[in-house]
Amino acid sequence: MNALDKAGLAEQTRQQHPARETAPFDFKVIPGTQAAFDRLQPLITGLSGAQTVAILALHFLGTPYAAFSLDADRQERVQLDLTRFDCMLFVEQLLALAASQTWNGFAEVTRQLRYANGEVGYCSRHHYFHYWGRSAEAAGLVDDITRDLPGQQSRVLKLNYMSSHPELYAPLRNQSTLACITRLEQVYDVVQTYIPNSSLNRVSSLLRSGDLFAVATSIRGLDVTHMGVIVNDDSGVSAVHAVPGQGVIRSKSFHRYVQSVPESIGAVILRPRSVLQTGVGQEQPGT
Repeated sequence: MNALDKAGLAEQTRQQHPARETAPFDFKVIPGTQAAFDRLQPLITGLSGAQTVAILALHFLGTPYAAFSLDADRQERVQLDLTRFDCMLFVEQLLALAASQTWNGFAEVTRQLRYANGEVGYCSRHHYFHYWGRSAEAAGLVDDITRDLPGQQSRVLKLNYMSSHPELYAPLRNQSTLACITRLEQVYDVVQTYIPNSSLNRVSSLLRSGDLFAVATSIRGLDVTHMGVIVNDDSGVSAVHAVPGQGVIRSKSFHRYVQSVPESIGAVILRPRSVLQTGVGQEQPGT
């Protein structure tokens, strides 16, 4: 059962138990998020996944940036936030919106995208893009098209940046949490396919509005350092992304932006599948 099936099951359960005021898992809603969800639904109903992601990306231009917002509470909960983003949450929340017809569905897709097997916990959260992307593919939400683009290259990575730099992550001050992350990273040997910087210009014309990008990096122990959404229109192929100190912005040239990122070696491209928005739900789960 993928994320969309589980979202449908969550909504079916809610309808069978109308007195229930909370989603069937622990979650936290940032004030203003549900109102934003309700405002956006009429704009995206009937659109495909990629169309929805592109429209939403442009809608959120100017939204503030917030780093490590998921780590604000001592207890890990499924946080829903359409009021502020870091680069990863910007892409994740847009993709969940694009795949969801209802509020409960949005919450469930977020949970499935963010956590391994949907199990809520800091250690089971997808901290590395590689595993987040695999989760999105397994959920039926995206396809990794990088391997199909000209000029693609592959490399083997050992993902261990978190355990190598625990001082950068407040939850890793807890020794049991650090030990859990360290155990996971011992088997985080992955193959990453990416488009090198030298090939990005000629690949840009093959990209579509709504495609997702991640900036592959040469930093030891990491796979990517940034994520965003591609918009391809009359003004060219641009990048919409959440940037520290600036919020959500649009960088005019996608390939020039990626090449400008420190330690960038290229980009990974995911394409949202054509999941259609077909209706708007009426439920109002608790916050």
